Amino acid sequence: INKWNEKGHLAFTKIIQMNNITNVLDSTDNIVYSYNNNNYVSHLIFYYWNSERGGWAENIKHENEYDKNLNNTKTTSFNWNEHKNEWVPNYKTEMTYDDKQNLTLSCMMNFDTISTNWINSSKQLYEFDSFSNKILFKYLSWNTSYSNWENSSKSIYYYADTANIAMELSFSFDSNSNVLGINGKTIYEFDDNMRQ
Repeated sequence: INKWNEKGHLAFTKIIQMNNITNVLDSTDNIVYSYNNNNYVSHLIFYYWNSERGGWAENIKHENEYDKNLNNTKTTSFNWNEHKNEWVPNYKTEMTYDDKQNLTLSCMMNFDTISTNWINSSKQLYEFDSFSNKILFKYLSWNTSYSNWENSSKSIYYYADTANIAMELSFSFDSNSNVLGINGKTIYEFDDNMRQ
């Protein structure tokens, strides 16, 4: 169930699911949305039904940050700590864009509550041609033992013209050979009107 604010933006979502025990529809979660001056979602909060307290309780919060071009540059997730009565960071994703507003980097980090430091988790890299077609995707994982990034997978994209993809090659990391080996190839075919 959704509700919109006076500006026509989604302001509230109620999630309803069937209770398998009582066979009655229960409201399991509520989501409240907040917006910045540019009408982009600044944060949203998930609430769950706390049967012990007999009311809705905070659960998860997502906060978004944007650059001057309104690209989402950071999303931070928090968990509610009932004992401390405060939001505790959980993980965050930081994004970088090129001059054409293409996403070139997405880096995810987890929050260490003991050291209160952000720890690298995974990284996704994207490269584009002059027509903003994605030509390369790389996924890397953080090795906590050696404190460095390790390749996990890669995809290379080839185009038939300025927009239509012709082939995709996929690679995955082989721990035995310690290299990225090809594990898939997809070829796209088109008719005379360049329709797949």
